Amino acid sequence: MGRYPKLPEHLKQALRQIEPSRAQLISYYPCIVTMQSGRVLDRVYFQEELTYFKVWGVYPEEDSGKSWIKIDEVASVAESPSRLPAALATELYDAGETGMGGHEFTVEFSDGRKEFFVGGNAVDFIEYPPGKSLKDVVDVRQKGRGTPQRRPPYFWCLYS
Repeated sequence: MGRYPKLPEHLKQALRQIEPSRAQLISYYPCIVTMQSGRVLDRVYFQEELTYFKVWGVYPEEDSGKSWIKIDEVASVAESPSRLPAALATELYDAGETGMGGHEFTVEFSDGRKEFFVGGNAVDFIEYPPGKSLKDVVDVRQKGRGTPQRRPPYFWCLYS
């Protein structure tokens, strides 16, 4: 038995509809979540607990820098509208950190606009500029120029 409850079948089916980004041992599922209370939370990573712990080394509820939600309080999940396209997020993970414990990267949009972002090691979520979405993203590259945008906060939701 794990530290966290098992992933309910209805959530397992929903996660199968989301293309994960990948970083070595881990597959990230960037989601928007409806809680049992009706509250909607965007920017939630769903992750199996043992793989999470191997990569991050501490459970989210024991890390003051991480926010988390309980799997048994989740009613439904869908792909987050705030995520980067999975293949491009995977490119950033494959390229590795640009600094100790973090990533700096530039997102290029279909109209040529570029936005520079900085943040920690989980790269999937950004705050899209007005009128832009993941469908407008055409490329990412490490580093950038200008004033960087901080990436938004996110949650972890672990299961066994």
